[in-house]
Amino acid sequence: MALLGIEQGIISFLESFMLHKAANADLKLHLYTNNHTPLASDTLANYTECADANYAPVTLVGGNWNIADNGSGVSQATYPTQSWTFAAGVTIFGYYVTDVGTSKVCWAEIFSAPLNFGGGQTLALTLNITLS
Repeated sequence: MALLGIEQGIISFLESFMLHKAANADLKLHLYTNNHTPLASDTLANYTECADANYAPVTLVGGNWNIADNGSGVSQATYPTQSWTFAAGVTIFGYYVTDVGTSKVCWAEIFSAPLNFGGGQTLALTLNITLS
């Protein structure tokens, strides 16, 4: 499934990044463990954040995004790969991105299939957003 912009957060995202209205354009990347397909009307209550002992959400620093042509004449925003090594068994259904204060969901994506990890296994996630 493609990522889905969430109504409550998309305006904040656009103002922060496209219009540079916010002094702090950072976001937070979270993993979720419930089987939920993102909807435009979602709020934080729709997502069960990973509770693994080694897990923590990651701050996405605004200046670390790379926006460039993907070679096909389409702009793409890419963020460096983020990794989590889990302490115990966990199933990850997808990720969601919030404003830095974790008050609004900006966008979310469910993976094509749940990802099952055992203790000591690592998830590496690279965000690639095609801007068309």
